[in-house]
Amino acid sequence: MSLGASADNAESVAAGFHTFRAPLPEHAAEVTSLIADLYNISSSLSNLEALNRDPRYRRSFQVIQSDLSLVQTSLKYTGDDILDFFRALDGGQASSAIYLRTWTALNDFFWDEAQYSLATRLAKYKTFLRELGEVVKDDGQDPHYLSVLRNGIKILCDVQTSHITERIRRVPLHRNPSSSGSAEPVSPISDRRAPRRRSYERTRPAHASPTSPMSPSSGTYSDFPPSVPDVPASPMTSATSATTATSRSANTDFSRAHWAQAAFKTPSTSTPLPRVEQSPAIDQAVKEIYALMRRKCSGEEDLKSFLNCESPKSSLRSMPLTMMKSP
Repeated sequence: MSLGASADNAESVAAGFHTFRAPLPEHAAEVTSLIADLYNISSSLSNLEALNRDPRYRRSFQVIQSDLSLVQTSLKYTGDDILDFFRALDGGQASSAIYLRTWTALNDFFWDEAQYSLATRLAKYKTFLRELGEVVKDDGQDPHYLSVLRNGIKILCDVQTSHITERIRRVPLHRNPSSSGSAEPVSPISDRRAPRRRSYERTRPAHASPTSPMSPSSGTYSDFPPSVPDVPASPMTSATSATTATSRSANTDFSRAHWAQAAFKTPSTSTPLPRVEQSPAIDQAVKEIYALMRRKCSGEEDLKSFLNCESPKSSLRSMPLTMMKSP
């Protein structure tokens, strides 16, 4: 951008601030100070442009060319941001409340961006441009002071550039086919949120049906109950029978006999019982018990036990033997 264009932009921003003074009399002094700085910046840019056209200063002007481009870039970012706020004023026809809200938002924006006010920023631009003019004319400028000003503008320009890059990154760029083949950017508002999917368009999880014992590959429920559980393994043999138990559980033959049938259909048992030595006393006691159970009686006074007996005249099925009478 030429120096003349930068000067014109500064004056355009100053003209926009003129409309703030009437609706915001309490901020008139601040607004007037901003307007004065913007016109001062415009004047400095115009003076530098004149120096650039002067053959006496063309060589020295090359020394400040990079610094001048730096301040022009930062000033352009600042001016564009201010003009964006002016768009809410409806060409100067907005109410005082809108002016106040715009003024507050504008100052907050520039403070948040650089951690100092817009007035301070414009003062930095003004001072830096004045120092650059002195460099061109070789009026004995302070190199250290110029370096401090340059670093401040460079830091500000880096922050502004990062913010511009972030804004561009957030705006999706699309191309709409048209008859002329030209590409027009689509409003970022329309693509900010993806359309919600309707209920019938949503992907539902696949239904995992249990495998039928009759048809392992059918994927439907069987009309038969699941197979009986496996025989529980004892703790001593659980490690050795893990493979066998797994193979049995994989068998889906629902018609096999329940393990309980095999456990109770034989008189033998696999449960280890302690061995008891035979003795005549034990044999005699067993014989007496069997003889007592085969005996038919209606009662014994000397017996101290219970005996299951039949009595046709009584509904009692058992009674103490001491209440019975012997025939």
